[in-house]
Amino acid sequence: MEVGYPKTIELINLLKDIDEGKIRLPDFQRDFRWEVNNISELLVSMMNGYPVGVLLFWNVKNIEKNKRLKSRLFEGVDESKYRGEEEFLVLDGQQRLTSLYQLFFKEFVTIKGGRKYKFFINLEKIQEGKIDESIDAYNIRSLRKNKLEQTEEQIKNHLMPTDVIFDENKLREWKWKYVSYHSAIKGNEFDQNKFLEHLSEFDQKFLDRDKPIYNLKFYKFHIIEIPSTDLEVVATIFEKLNTTGEPLNIFEILTAKFYNKVSLYEYNNLREIWEETKERYSSIKKFSKDKKDTTLAVLILKSILLKKSLEEPGKESLECKRKNMLNDLSPEDIDKYWDECSKSLNRALNRLQENFGCPSREYLPYTTILVPFSLLMNYIDNKVEEEKKNNAYRKLERWYWASVFSERYDSATDTKSKTDLNDVISWINDDKKIPSAVKNFDINSLELESITRGARFIGILNIIIRNNAKDFVTSEKIKELITNGEKDVDVHHLFPGRMFEKEIQEKKELAESILNKTLIKTETNRSYINADPPSVYIEKIKKHNPEIHNDLKEHFIPVDEFLKNDFDKFIKKRKEIIIGEIKKLIEV
Repeated sequence: MEVGYPKTIELINLLKDIDEGKIRLPDFQRDFRWEVNNISELLVSMMNGYPVGVLLFWNVKNIEKNKRLKSRLFEGVDESKYRGEEEFLVLDGQQRLTSLYQLFFKEFVTIKGGRKYKFFINLEKIQEGKIDESIDAYNIRSLRKNKLEQTEEQIKNHLMPTDVIFDENKLREWKWKYVSYHSAIKGNEFDQNKFLEHLSEFDQKFLDRDKPIYNLKFYKFHIIEIPSTDLEVVATIFEKLNTTGEPLNIFEILTAKFYNKVSLYEYNNLREIWEETKERYSSIKKFSKDKKDTTLAVLILKSILLKKSLEEPGKESLECKRKNMLNDLSPEDIDKYWDECSKSLNRALNRLQENFGCPSREYLPYTTILVPFSLLMNYIDNKVEEEKKNNAYRKLERWYWASVFSERYDSATDTKSKTDLNDVISWINDDKKIPSAVKNFDINSLELESITRGARFIGILNIIIRNNAKDFVTSEKIKELITNGEKDVDVHHLFPGRMFEKEIQEKKELAESILNKTLIKTETNRSYINADPPSVYIEKIKKHNPEIHNDLKEHFIPVDEFLKNDFDKFIKKRKEIIIGEIKKLIEV
């Protein structure tokens, strides 16, 4: 791909092309989100003649229509005005161009949240040399309150509306009225020669070369054009230059790419298919953060690619990397595999909730591991003989826990998903072919004393939950509390942190490790534990829960050492217990 030097184009030509629909936005671009101050700062910079950044365009003129991304018009453009094809898609510059288009081609600018503002240039401020203070903006209510929808009031207050600047007829009329009014104020009777002099003065102050409004009218942008039709290149460049503060979502790109090309559930839009999927499968809906979250949708798409690599001749080398999703995933693949892969994902989430101590999204060590996990479940259900399924599921469990406690999915997850899928399938079919993820797992490498966060931390919480651990006071199962949406369950110290305020740093750090943590209700921690040592607060709890000693064991707590307040022996013993539990999960 060859990208040339920036081209220079006058603002007016850009705005005309936007108005005619020749310049559009990729549909995956997020909505306009600038506030009044962002727009004011842009105008001030341009009036001062300062650079406001290069624009990045994708030239799509030579791309066949059916191979283009779905595009949309800039906000405010009249859809009935232009029915031709777009020539350029804006990859970087949406916020600036949307602001400028609405400032100069529309009466109001619709900012973030749908609020409408009318912008003015304060000519009096400009005359005083205060360009940085010369932009005034009024919402509709304050506009009407100050009667600034009336030209006479605008003129009286030296406020030129931005939407007259690029319309020569409107500008001429507004300027003449302004000069007439302010000439009369000075006590001059109408004199044509004097009037022409005042018009000339107006131009000299505001419209002549190097004056603020001239700088706006004849501002030139530098534009870089990308000629490539490679969607991966375009998406990567966009992501690097995106300044909205949110990363580009591959799901949004693919939604635009496949628009009107998929037909699953009688929908032709990937987003509608995703919404339908959440309604069909309760666990997928439950494990999605919110309505906007498409994390699991992306995992389904990755699963489709790996499913395709298993099922279709010649596709064995397919992975689920970003480039594969952009270049190797087709609408036909969505129609063929989406429902099977989403059903498998839902079943995987159900199994993780029931048997693996993952009652909600917050207790998943990794979301990325769901891709191979769900596909392996699908393989066992559909390809493994009935009498061998229990053994196959045991191998799946061993691989899963080995991956969690080795933190295997901390990086290069797409490559590992592909490798693990193939390796575990081989192992299911041949006991001798133990995957490296399992074979190389070293239980002795688990330094539980230093684990304060991450997949291993969550993994240990998982085995506490799956061991039917209960709240110390109410004896309610932690799993059920979390499953039912209980927000008042959290990770708390067993030996309260305040006990270690005067201890050496090493002991303070040990007190923060997973070995001194478990899951209980916040109310239990607040009302019974506070800063008391275990022997004291357990005695208080015992009055409400006589079975507390048994309940402690379900949290893998060594009761004797715990009740003696012997922190060092407690840590050593609890580590032995947890290591023993992990061994049971991974070893034969």
